[in-house]
Amino acid sequence: MERIIRLLAVAMLLNTSCTKEFLDKKPNKSLVVPSSLENFQAILDNSFNVFGVSPFMNQIADGDFYVTENGIPSLANLSRNIYLWQDDIYEGATSTDWNRMYEQVFYANIVLEGLEKIKGNPDQRYIDRLRGTALFCRAYAYYNLAQEFTPPYHAERAASDLGLPLRMSADVNSHPNRASLQDTYQLMIDDLQQAELLLPITVEPKTRPTKAAAWALLARITLSMADYETALHAADKALSFQNDLMDFNTLDTVAASPFPSGRSVYNKEIIYYTDRITNTFFNSANTRVVEDLYDLYDDNDLRKLIFFNNGRFKGSYGGSALFIFTGLATDELYLIRAECYARAGRTAEARDDLTQLMRTRWKKDRIYNVPTDLEDGEVLQMILSERRKELLTRGTRWSDLRRLNQEEMFKTTLKRNYQGVEYLLSPGDTRCVFPIAMDELELGGIEQNPR
Repeated sequence: MERIIRLLAVAMLLNTSCTKEFLDKKPNKSLVVPSSLENFQAILDNSFNVFGVSPFMNQIADGDFYVTENGIPSLANLSRNIYLWQDDIYEGATSTDWNRMYEQVFYANIVLEGLEKIKGNPDQRYIDRLRGTALFCRAYAYYNLAQEFTPPYHAERAASDLGLPLRMSADVNSHPNRASLQDTYQLMIDDLQQAELLLPITVEPKTRPTKAAAWALLARITLSMADYETALHAADKALSFQNDLMDFNTLDTVAASPFPSGRSVYNKEIIYYTDRITNTFFNSANTRVVEDLYDLYDDNDLRKLIFFNNGRFKGSYGGSALFIFTGLATDELYLIRAECYARAGRTAEARDDLTQLMRTRWKKDRIYNVPTDLEDGEVLQMILSERRKELLTRGTRWSDLRRLNQEEMFKTTLKRNYQGVEYLLSPGDTRCVFPIAMDELELGGIEQNPR
C-alpha cells in the first residue's frame, strides 16, 4: 500500500501542472497501474484529489448567485468571464472542469483495464464491486462533462449533435474524435446498467457508490434527457434502496454549518458524496444569492434560515464553505419522481412526493400542503420551483435551465448588469454550451463548440 500511495502521489503531482491538458502529461501507465485489488481500491478511494469533485463553471453561470458591482473587478479572469457569459472565457488558460473530469475517466479506465488482467482471484465479489465503482465513476464524469461541453439533449437531434470524445482506454496517446450526443449519453446509461448489477446495496464510506447511487445517477441523467418515464423508474428504484429524509426542525438554524461537517461525516439523505471544485468566486464576501430566488422561500420554510446568512449560502450538505455538496441524495430523488409523476398526469402521486419532502423542511408548528385545486401545470410549476430552492448549489440548476428552455412555458432569460451594461443569456444561446479550451483543441484536433 505504501508503494501505490507513493506512486499515486507522484501521479497527482504531475497532474497539477496547468501548462498542458491532463491526458497529455500522464506518466507511463506501467508506473501507476497496480496489480492487486487493494491497489485498485486505493485509486478509486482517492476521492479528495480525483473522484470526489464536480465542476464549478456551471454554478457561476446558472444565475442563482450574483456578485456586487464592487466585487466583479476582483474576480479572477475566468470567473468574471463565465459570470458575464463572455465568448472567450479562458483567455488562453486551460479548463479545470474539463481536465478534472477526464482525469476521472482516465483512472476509471486504469482500473477497468487492470481488473481484466487479474486471473484466478477467488474474491469475485470484490472484483465486481471495483468494476462497478469504476463504471459508475466514468458515467458520472461523462455526465458532468456533457452538462457543460455538449448541447442540451434533444431526442430528435441527438444523433447528429456533437457529444464528447469518449475515451474508452487508458492509452494517453489515443485522441478520439467527438462522438454523437446520442452515443455519449448511451455510454453513460450502459455503464450504469452494468454498474448497478455489480455494486453492493450498502457500503461505507459514501464516497463509494451503491446500487442506490447507480439508480440515482441514472435518474439525474435521464431527467436531463427529458426521458421522464425512465427517470421516474430510476428514481423509484433508488428510493427503494434508500428513502430517508431529515427533519430540518432538528437542525440548528443559527449555526454557521447546520449540517454535519467534513467529507467523513454524512447526513442520512446522502447517497453518494461529491463536492464542487474549489473556486474563489463562491468564497468571496461579495457573492450573494439572487434576491428573486431568496424571496421564493416562505417564512415558514426552515431552508431560509438553514441555507442562508445575510444572503450568503451556508447550507451545504458538506457542512462547510469548503465542502459544497454536489452529490446524490434522497431529496433530489423525491423531486425527480414528483416531476415525472406530474408530467405523466399522475398528479396525486406528485403531490404526495412533494408533500412528504416539504413537511421535513417546514416549521413543525406549520402544516405544509399542496393545494388540491391546482391544475396539473401549476403542480409541475410548483415542483420545479421547489427543485430550484432545494437543490441550490448542487450543480443541477444549469442542467435544468438547458432542459427546460426547450419548453415554451419554462423558458428563462438570465440577466446581469455591470458598469451600466446589461448582459443576457437567452434560451438556445450558443453560450449555454461552454467552449473547449484551446490546449485541448490543439492536442486532440477535435471540433470546437460554436460560440
